Order: sequence, then structure tokens, then C-alpha cells
Amino acid sequence: MKSIDGELAKRLREAGHPMVDRPEIRRQLLLLAETDPIQFNLWRNHPVTELFLRYLHHSRIEALLNLMAQWESGGLVLSEEHALRGRLQALHDAAETQLTDIRGHYEGVYPPGMPWPEDRKKDGD
Repeated sequence: MKSIDGELAKRLREAGHPMVDRPEIRRQLLLLAETDPIQFNLWRNHPVTELFLRYLHHSRIEALLNLMAQWESGGLVLSEEHALRGRLQALHDAAETQLTDIRGHYEGVYPPGMPWPEDRKKDGD
């Protein structure tokens, strides 16, 4: 991990990237640089992760039922509807997040040319 940290810092500095000196971003990028799809899938299928993902799913169902009950009773205010729709979408997005989504989020920060773990393994590193 130390060699990857040095390589990551070097590439960020070379690119003149402002995130190079933000420790929380560096930690996140280092973790991302070390996480391959197999590790991510192991995490996704871990019993504690499955418990959390089911919680997100059940929370979304509960919020949908509450939304429908408010709508049926005529008590749904437009601003509340928008807030609930946002919450429903956030719960869905969190539960469905994949490694490619996380990598896509950091695409502008992750140094160009820095290989992902599965690419480093192919190259024999």
C-alpha cells in the first residue's frame, strides 16, 4: 500500500491536482486503489452488509407505504412529496451502489494512467 500511496501522490502532484494534500481524499483513493471487484463482491455478500442492504430496502418500502398513505388521505404536500422522492432515490442508490459507481465518482480525481488493482495483477505487480 505504501508504494501505491507514493505512486498516487506522485501522479496527483504531476497532474497539479488540488486533492493531493487532502488526507481524507488520499485515504479514500488509496482504499479505492487497493479494492478489486472480487473484494468488493465479498463485501457486498458479507452477512453484515446484506443485513444493512436489506435495512435500506425495507426503509425504502416503509417510506413508499407512508407516501401512498399520505397521498390516499389527501394530506400529501408537494414539498413533502419532493423530499420523500429524494429520500426514496437516495435509499435505492445507496443499496445498489457498485464498485464501478464509486470509481466513476472519483474518475476526475483518480490519476489518469493509475492502474486499478485487477490491472496491476494482470501486469504481474
